[in-house]
Amino acid sequence: QQTVKTRLVMEAIIKAEHIEPKKEEVDAKIAEIAKQQNQETEAFTKTLNPSQMDYIVNMVVSESLVAYLKSVNRFE
Repeated sequence: QQTVKTRLVMEAIIKAEHIEPKKEEVDAKIAEIAKQQNQETEAFTKTLNPSQMDYIVNMVVSESLVAYLKSVNRFE
């Protein structure tokens, strides 16, 4: 139940702050994963199915959300 609440709060912040994945960020994340898999980026990209691409896009959005939250944190 806590996970669901957390996800709902995250989605609300993402929507309110208009956090959207930039193509360059998604491309960089794909290149990073391809490198970890010892594959060329272009070849790796061709193997990705739609759900895998969605997962990568969601990773980028989540990372952007964390960066946003750190930037507005006043309790450091």
